[in-house]
Amino acid sequence: MADNRLGEVYSKVSTHLGTEKVEQGLKDLLLAAMRRAVEQVGKLNGFLHNESIKILIPEQLQPVVKIAQKAKKQEKVDSFEESLNRAAERAVPSALEIFTTAIMSLRFDDIKAIWESPSHNGATEYLKEKCSGPLAAAFTPEVARAMEENRCSKAYEKLTTRVPGVSKLTKDLNLETYTVEKALHGLFLVCAEKERAVRENPEQR
Repeated sequence: MADNRLGEVYSKVSTHLGTEKVEQGLKDLLLAAMRRAVEQVGKLNGFLHNESIKILIPEQLQPVVKIAQKAKKQEKVDSFEESLNRAAERAVPSALEIFTTAIMSLRFDDIKAIWESPSHNGATEYLKEKCSGPLAAAFTPEVARAMEENRCSKAYEKLTTRVPGVSKLTKDLNLETYTVEKALHGLFLVCAEKERAVRENPEQR
């Protein structure tokens, strides 16, 4: 069970402040945590230099990776992997508006239940359930534009058509969808970290 000092803070202030002030205070804490998460990953190297969320080349493309490495073309592999992470970093900032809308629409009983939960990531799980669809819809065009600009899509097409057998392995692989899913996974992982931090020390926003 997480050290949830936020529950203690709520218990102390709820009898002295009106419902509206308590509700807004809890929402502000949650918004602060989500904002820090978005700012951390939605910047240059936010994904690429964070080993816990770095987007790796899809498993289906590993045969191509091995061929490139044998041909001493590791820089091509690194460049392709970097392009996936750059696309995610570009897409993530759009999450803040979606998170804000979802959080501000919470009713008092809902936000109270989330913060009083013994789980250290109750709010993150709520946002994952409510926001994953809208986030994917917002991320997809940004990822597509980024991939087009950095020629990632063309590089992928060359990889899958020029190396024998790879097209069969990648027939069900949509690179944009893969990148969006990994971007969401990484974002929510960091959101959970930030939520836990604010639960343990709500005084530090």
